[in-house]
Amino acid sequence: MSWWLTNQRAAPNALSAVRTVPDRRSEVTSDRPALADVARRRGTQLGQVSKLRNAALVAGSFGRFTKRCSAPLDRYFRAAWNERGSTSPALVQSVSGRRPEGTMGDSDTEKQVEQAVDQIFEALHATDAEKLDALLADRPGSIHIGSDPGESWTKSQFVDMIEEAMSAGGSQVRAEHDKVNVQIAGDVAWIDTTGRFMSNEGAQRDIRLTGVFVREGGRWKATQSHVSIGVPNDAIFEA
Repeated sequence: MSWWLTNQRAAPNALSAVRTVPDRRSEVTSDRPALADVARRRGTQLGQVSKLRNAALVAGSFGRFTKRCSAPLDRYFRAAWNERGSTSPALVQSVSGRRPEGTMGDSDTEKQVEQAVDQIFEALHATDAEKLDALLADRPGSIHIGSDPGESWTKSQFVDMIEEAMSAGGSQVRAEHDKVNVQIAGDVAWIDTTGRFMSNEGAQRDIRLTGVFVREGGRWKATQSHVSIGVPNDAIFEA
């Protein structure tokens, strides 16, 4: 009590000021739900504005960054692709907006693959084992499958078979193909086409052909091929 009186005498102005402040606690308590609702709405609005502002700042900064860096990145990735062939074509295209050489849709590369298919058919027609050898990739796992159940050759077996046919006077069956469909991804290409076998007597049989090519030393070579003769589903189990 004496402490309170001492401080009251020491600071009469402060105490009088406190006494003159109206007591509004009841008003605050009664208006609390309304104030809380206002605060929530205000906070939501401010939060949305803050998010939009931050997004704009990030977008603006990224836009300025990509504008400064797109040209150097373009040159870097295209150089990496052309020199090492190991950079993803999709990455190069996403950075530069252009396809690197040797990717899907490159008409010049498609023509090169089509020419390789034509040359293989020419070598087979001429039973030219040496030419065929130069057109087949010499890789482990390379396989070439014919229409007969027993025809499945490695590169060396395929070339040997053509040499035997050449020694026997040439092949008794010729083959021709229709338009070749080509898909390319870097140094790998795959093809599909239709065509026909033709005997010396004039008989014909429709065929389907698929193949995989790889680019070695700037030249496309076949590493896998498969020729098949379609059989109607109703005749699959007929003798």
